[in-house]
Amino acid sequence: LEAHQKGLELVNAGGESRMAGKMMELSGITREGRQFPIEVSLAHWVSAQRKFYTATIRDITARKQTEEALEREHYLMRILIDSIPDTIYFKDAQGRFLRINRAQAKRLGIAHPDEALGKTDFEFFSPEHALAAAKDENEIMQTGQSLVNYEELLTYPDRPPEWVSVTKMPLRDPNGAILGTFGISRDITNQKRVENSLRESEERYRKLVEESHEIIFSHDLELNILSMNPAMEKLVGIPLDRIKGMNLYAITPINEHKNFGAYINAVCKQGITSGHKSILTRENDE
Repeated sequence: LEAHQKGLELVNAGGESRMAGKMMELSGITREGRQFPIEVSLAHWVSAQRKFYTATIRDITARKQTEEALEREHYLMRILIDSIPDTIYFKDAQGRFLRINRAQAKRLGIAHPDEALGKTDFEFFSPEHALAAAKDENEIMQTGQSLVNYEELLTYPDRPPEWVSVTKMPLRDPNGAILGTFGISRDITNQKRVENSLRESEERYRKLVEESHEIIFSHDLELNILSMNPAMEKLVGIPLDRIKGMNLYAITPINEHKNFGAYINAVCKQGITSGHKSILTRENDE
């Protein structure tokens, strides 16, 4: 009853001059004592020097429920957008930010997402990146085709670059007309750094293997040769492309063959083994 009573007090305090011709939301009460939202409009007219009032009351329960559901949906969407670590943005057809999340604000170097509204990439990134991004987004708006999970290098005028994995899509109105673009990106700078380090390490290892004068090769558990270095070609006298796929039985003396079983067992159990093996050269020497 409290909301209903407050509504009556508001009407009484407003007076007819403030209420007449206006809409006001109040709380009604049923005969069972249940409160429900109503919309009230008050009109007055004069007839035979007497003043009359007409009040129109409408139950707006369904409308309020719809508004509350919509507000809850907006609240959940805001929580999701601002809590996710990936950056999210919405842009109009001129590339101006319509909305961004907190992660994007942090990437742009601003304190609050609202500071980006109406601005473009040219005010945050290097001209080279801003131009490239604008070209991609114009193509998305022209074709209606999304760019999904592609890698992009973000460059700035005053700090180190960052790598991101990006998905960009056309932003459409309820009728399907394209209004701009929106996108989400994930920072993969550390991942790219690890990949580059691994690539450099592999290159150093490859160079070491290829330039070594010692024979270096690998094989599977059936003793089929998988890879080898040039030193093996030089010693065996068979081109590398022919050696690959050959079996160790073909390039080792017969008296060595009986030891291969123990050799494979040792590798499988211990992960490593050592010893001496003989290899046949082009002259069939050991």
